[in-house]
Amino acid sequence: MGSALAAAHYVPDIGIVHTVGSFHQERLSREDIAGVFFRTLNALQFAFFNQVNAELVDLDYQPLQQLRRHRMILLPVPSGSTYQDGKVPGHMTLSPRAQTVLIDYVKEGGTLVAYPTPPLGESLKVLFPIQNTKTLAGADCKTLEL
Repeated sequence: MGSALAAAHYVPDIGIVHTVGSFHQERLSREDIAGVFFRTLNALQFAFFNQVNAELVDLDYQPLQQLRRHRMILLPVPSGSTYQDGKVPGHMTLSPRAQTVLIDYVKEGGTLVAYPTPPLGESLKVLFPIQNTKTLAGADCKTLEL
């Protein structure tokens, strides 16, 4: 029975990070939460319409071993367009555990795609050395080897 049950479950092609739990909860505003959900929903819709099996992942509660199942993880990042003043608040940085898990995932050969802007976070500068989107506009895209 177990093998039949296992065969009935799809294997996800990608993982999409649902980051709402990875930010400082007490500082989140309605605007912050709406921006996170908007980006996550867009990623899920894109995957669905392009026939890509996607699974939501939570960086603060899922172990690295579970993230290794995904060859690629998509990290939707809130951008300035979500906010009335056009700026992402400084408190919208991922938790230290989430940053560490992402770095370890990439070091072990996983592919991480962050869009539409690089995520904020001191530790993540190893993966995303340019964290200012104005600087990014003139930069060439490169793959970083760790």
